[in-house]
Amino acid sequence: MGWLAFFLYLLLALGVVTLIKWIGVPVPYVWGISLGVTILVLTLGHIHFRNPVVKHQTIELAHSTEQKNSMRVVAVSDLHLGYGINKARLKQYVQRINEQKPDLILIGGDLIDMSVRPLWEENMQEELNKLNAPLGVYMVLGNHEYISGSEAACQFIRSTNIRLLRDSVVKLPNGIQIVGRDDRSNPARQSITDLLVQTDPATPVFVLDHQPANWEVEQMVDTNRADFSFFGHTHKGQIWPLNYVTSLVYKQDYGYQMRDKTHLYVSSGLGLWGPPFRIGTDSEIVVIDFTF
Repeated sequence: MGWLAFFLYLLLALGVVTLIKWIGVPVPYVWGISLGVTILVLTLGHIHFRNPVVKHQTIELAHSTEQKNSMRVVAVSDLHLGYGINKARLKQYVQRINEQKPDLILIGGDLIDMSVRPLWEENMQEELNKLNAPLGVYMVLGNHEYISGSEAACQFIRSTNIRLLRDSVVKLPNGIQIVGRDDRSNPARQSITDLLVQTDPATPVFVLDHQPANWEVEQMVDTNRADFSFFGHTHKGQIWPLNYVTSLVYKQDYGYQMRDKTHLYVSSGLGLWGPPFRIGTDSEIVVIDFTF
């Protein structure tokens, strides 16, 4: 898939250099300069992808918990483990996540890329089982789990210590409730309203979903039952200028917002799909410090 990014940036470079010539500035070696700029941009984009950033967010919730008045959550999405992102890179991800000393780890879908086969071949469950958080590791399915085969994906996840939530609600020892939604790829998934009515409004409610579909996000906010929600899927476009496309499709395609009483975070993802570049976006690990 790297060739798609190559031709995109080569065309952009050619366009810019040609425009400079049209306004009267002499530019020799149009193709050579365009090719050089393209290679430089892609090289820097690949280096950027290989060095994920840690984003910090502090959120204060009105509800109290049954134990401590603070909690650190590490939230990641879109690891896309497979032939492109292998066990060696996964090991680096796990180390970076554990370095943040999380109380709870959330995975917002697309853990798997296109097939579970390379995950089994490399025994990636060994690295995933090293994820360390006292309150556990929870995830939901993304569209790529369905692309790779949802039952095969679930079988692999069951071989790890990750707790998979599919249209279900779980209550943690400290009283926090996690609502985990199945992906939109499942047309029979429960509505967010039906799931939220199963929660206790007296304690904090976290919603874990993969795709930040506009009307479903609004529906969740309107219930006035979700304190925090975490999404992935968009990659924030992954490479410029595709971020403009995701910003047109999604009302919130990246970052933190608060709507009414609900705090929302849409991650650009830790891994990537397709071309191994991050240009204008970050591969990120999100660290959220909650106070209650």
